[in-house]
Amino acid sequence: MKHLPNQGTLAIAVAIVVVVTASSSSASAQRLFNRNGDGEWELRDMGQDAQRARKSGHEATAIGRTFTVTYRDVENANGIGFDDVGLGAPRRQVLEAVLVYLSSLLDVRGTADILVGNSQVDGSGPAAAGSPFFLPEAGFQGGLALVHLTTGTDPLPDAHDARIVVDFGYSWNTELDSTSDAQYDLFTALLHEMTHVLGMLSTAGPDGASQLLNLENRGLFTLMDSLARSTRRATT
Repeated sequence: MKHLPNQGTLAIAVAIVVVVTASSSSASAQRLFNRNGDGEWELRDMGQDAQRARKSGHEATAIGRTFTVTYRDVENANGIGFDDVGLGAPRRQVLEAVLVYLSSLLDVRGTADILVGNSQVDGSGPAAAGSPFFLPEAGFQGGLALVHLTTGTDPLPDAHDARIVVDFGYSWNTELDSTSDAQYDLFTALLHEMTHVLGMLSTAGPDGASQLLNLENRGLFTLMDSLARSTRRATT
């Protein structure tokens, strides 16, 4: 295995997983926040958006003890990204190596359902973008993936827990060995995005206000935001 994160990063990821609590929202929620392939937050109606299709149709692949993954490229047979004739299988193997690695580290009750959205190929935006789905509610949330992992209960049985999108318009190394300076390393990028899926991300803007549901000084924040606030209070 290569490009493994340092122990400090792993400790933070595991700490976030341990402290997350279950969501009280019902499975009737149909609108969820998520980052799109351009890295921008969206609130989308799941019933109308093919990118956030319900968990049905194409069978998900079980990875390790902790994840299932559905490849939208493969489901749609679009011939790009993770469905590329020559590179699709090696790319899927890299993501699955990331998930097996994380599964070996996490001692959790449940299984998170990861949707790998339709790949981009224009090389104009973020090389990759990933996040859990968040309920459209003010307060601190860990995201659906953490709730599912730590409680063993699927918070929204008809929805995936997180989504990742990769832009294959960039030059990628898809081998599990050293990469050149002219390439992006797919293993490292996907591991980075999976830390976001596990809760290591923020919804706070430069002014400290939430970028989501920011109404009357309230908004949707992540558990990582709550830890940052606790640290600031302790040092003032």
